[in-house]
Amino acid sequence: MQAGAKRCWYMLCGLIAQQADALTPISVRLHDSLTISTYESVGGSYGRQTWPASVAAACWIVDGGAEAQLRNCRMVEVGSGTGLCSLALASCGASVLATDVDKEALSIVGIAAKACGHSSLIRTEFFDVLDRSSALPMGDVMVAADVMYSASLARGLARRCAEALSMGMRVLVADPGRPTRRDFDAELAIVGAELNLDASLRSCTFREAADIGSFSEWVCGTSGDRLLGLDLPPSQASECRRRITRHAQVADSTLL
Repeated sequence: MQAGAKRCWYMLCGLIAQQADALTPISVRLHDSLTISTYESVGGSYGRQTWPASVAAACWIVDGGAEAQLRNCRMVEVGSGTGLCSLALASCGASVLATDVDKEALSIVGIAAKACGHSSLIRTEFFDVLDRSSALPMGDVMVAADVMYSASLARGLARRCAEALSMGMRVLVADPGRPTRRDFDAELAIVGAELNLDASLRSCTFREAADIGSFSEWVCGTSGDRLLGLDLPPSQASECRRRITRHAQVADSTLL
């Protein structure tokens, strides 16, 4: 490689490294009196960005206020990404374990939890949905928002949902209608039968938030099924995107 080309290569590598270390602060308006702040990673994976299905799930979680009902609840978020749902749960007083296979995403959750004053309520833990040798962490509720990016992840999530249900947990799955949902449905039916789950727990009906009760009622078992699918139709995705405000980038080293 010629000297000029080498210099260009080193400059490009340096630029990529700088981008990897930069975070974009975002604020998400969940309703008129509550805005939650977190961060996205510039040039990072899709798991380090905030997606409309997560916004829809977070809005439903905090809608109506649920601090009294959720104060002693243990929540496990699978594929937490930038942690919006975990932060929403913590804002309601729940104890949250945010899990992801992306360690950088988990760092973002930790930074956001500290910035929002929720460090005492949110823990982070590396967890691979596809690693069958790892048991799902125990809790009262498992939450997964927009995790089905591939057929393998959809099937893996279905297995984790069945595992959670077999442990007596409630399960919330939010999805924007990805084609991989059929892989999720097929695997859930298979694994549900293997684990001898009740027939009603071997399939998941996805409904819009307006068609189901409040999150706190669902958690307390007074409304809805133990396995709940939250649908996000395209007409609502744009509204969820408008709730996200992105601010000037910062170096993550300044936030630690």
